[in-house]
Amino acid sequence: KYTSFFHEQSACIAAESFSRINGNLGICLVTSGPGSTNVLTSVVGAWIESIPLIIISGQVKTKDLTKKFKVRQTGPQEVDIVSMVKKITKYSKTIKKSKNILYELEKAYQCAISKRQGPVWLDIPLDIQAEEIEISKIGKKLKKLSINRSIKKIKLKEINSKLNKAKRPLMYIGHGVRLADSKKIFHKVLSKFKIPFVTTWNSLDIVPISNPLNFGSPGVVARRFSNIIVQNCDLLICVGARINEVNTAFNTKSFAPLSKKIIVDIDNNELKKLKLKNTLKINLDAKIFFEYFMKLNYNSKKINFWKKNCSILKKKYLNEKFSKKSKKLDHYTFTKVISKIIPENYIISTGSSGLAIEIFYTHFENKKNQRIFLTSGLGSMGYGLPSSIGSCVANKYKKNICLFESDGSFMFNLQELATISSYKL
Repeated sequence: KYTSFFHEQSACIAAESFSRINGNLGICLVTSGPGSTNVLTSVVGAWIESIPLIIISGQVKTKDLTKKFKVRQTGPQEVDIVSMVKKITKYSKTIKKSKNILYELEKAYQCAISKRQGPVWLDIPLDIQAEEIEISKIGKKLKKLSINRSIKKIKLKEINSKLNKAKRPLMYIGHGVRLADSKKIFHKVLSKFKIPFVTTWNSLDIVPISNPLNFGSPGVVARRFSNIIVQNCDLLICVGARINEVNTAFNTKSFAPLSKKIIVDIDNNELKKLKLKNTLKINLDAKIFFEYFMKLNYNSKKINFWKKNCSILKKKYLNEKFSKKSKKLDHYTFTKVISKIIPENYIISTGSSGLAIEIFYTHFENKKNQRIFLTSGLGSMGYGLPSSIGSCVANKYKKNICLFESDGSFMFNLQELATISSYKL
């Protein structure tokens, strides 16, 4: 059962949002040439955010493909799309033989959902599309891809030692925690260890802001208390968050300068890039890390003074932008009112660029089981409207969706209002 869109960019954004909400995999089907190039922005967004996604594109017949000759095009609307997307996909290939299709589909699927997740691309020429095949006669099968499931015992002892020596520990929770399907076990970690935490924007909906251990999202655009708490912790346990320049306010060396750091990431390249002192780097899936973490011995009562100080800061600065005397409706007040109005269990689909979105993500006070996300890494305009459609389809039209969008971004894919109307979403 498919959903048709008026623009390929919208279709791919919706497939990406479908993946996020469904927790499985969105698939986008496009034609050759401009149909393929129109989804590149959407694929880059999924690549940066580690969203599993399959794009299947049409292509000219195999005999019409540009081969050894150095010409720009042979077949009509032909584009060598695979060469273009190699650096923004985990796997990409033009299918030249019909007998390989099952193998390639399986490989694409496994690549998309394994290790650090992301988009994959299969390009299928017209003559291959038209062939009939017998699945029983198709040959080679693919072995399942594995993820790193082990952590050295010596590191567990080191983690336990660092945690018990810390007077001001803080957890930093990133999008990787959700991608690893580890929301439930993270809640268990919170319940057992009662360690204060901050989040990235894409993981702010894991726990309501009302939770006494939740101290917001630090970074360039952030609440004051979030940054003050990060800068004063003496142990930072970072799980599933690539520590980028936006998070560190373009000053990585001075990020949490008083702290020792434990950084957990499924992508070893993200760990290699970090040049931070006093850092224990662990290349591991977030869910597996939390499973090990639950085995540690720790008494959280000794950090009660730290938690109390964090709470004082949160209370002091939570409402610093709001004035009861002002009769004007500014962005801050509007966001606060919207926070109160939108009930639990809603999906709040947002745009990814503009002042309205930045104020939303710093000042929206999320409730229980609300789902909120954006393409923070790319920040492309036009994301919100098709994203809300993908979210709606992923929930089989059963959950209410609220779209919070910036005006310029809304105009980028305005045509999809017709999609909403057509499907009566």
